[in-house]
Amino acid sequence: TLQGQMTSPMDPNCFGELTELTVASAIGGTGTTFTFAVNNGPQRPLGAPIEVLAGTQIISVFDRNACRWDTTIMILQPDEVTVNLVDEISVNLGDSSQLMPNVPASIALSTIVWSPPGNLTCTDCLMPWVIPTQSATYEITVTDENGCVGSDRIRVNLNRMRNVFVPNAFSPNNDGINDFFQLSLGTGVNRITYLRIFDRWGNMVYEQENYLPGGATDGWNGELKGRDLNMGTYVYISEVEFQDATKLVFRGSVNLVR
Repeated sequence: TLQGQMTSPMDPNCFGELTELTVASAIGGTGTTFTFAVNNGPQRPLGAPIEVLAGTQIISVFDRNACRWDTTIMILQPDEVTVNLVDEISVNLGDSSQLMPNVPASIALSTIVWSPPGNLTCTDCLMPWVIPTQSATYEITVTDENGCVGSDRIRVNLNRMRNVFVPNAFSPNNDGINDFFQLSLGTGVNRITYLRIFDRWGNMVYEQENYLPGGATDGWNGELKGRDLNMGTYVYISEVEFQDATKLVFRGSVNLVR
């Protein structure tokens, strides 16, 4: 009776990798020259290695009269190293968002690498925070203890909202309500480069440079050199620098009422 003697193939280290199998020898049958095939593929001489993927493999051994012996083996493989991110997110200028990939708990991670590294709180942790100054695509690559690799990408779209509000009136009468004229800023602002206020004749009555508003008493109180100015319309001009290095000029008028 014809029968082949197989060398046990090694299971692949990583999901989807190839491994090799072969038939080392054969006994029985007719003659001394034998061949073998895997999954009804081309016949090879004994001892020749054939690369296969994991799964069920049908091995056939043939003698010189084409008599055939078949056997089936199963080659196992580890779970796939998978990383899953959402396709894209949007983040307002000055805000942050946590990148949260899904990695199966059964996978023992050896290394984690995020790229590019810019605007991330860490590049070797699983869930960094991103504080974008421009839109970018980030990729995470993880490696498990067997050296198997998985990766995914996420697009971070920057929403360049300019969060600046300028009031059109204020009432410096020391009642604790709207006593100061000042720009109101949201996220995404680095600083106010300057704020200048002029009367109707073009005389500058107030100037402040390179600052961020810090409190309810920050800004113009309607005075010039300690003297209350008259009610009326005043003109302001201000330059604001944002976290993406953009500078915008805001100008308009404000009513001083008492």
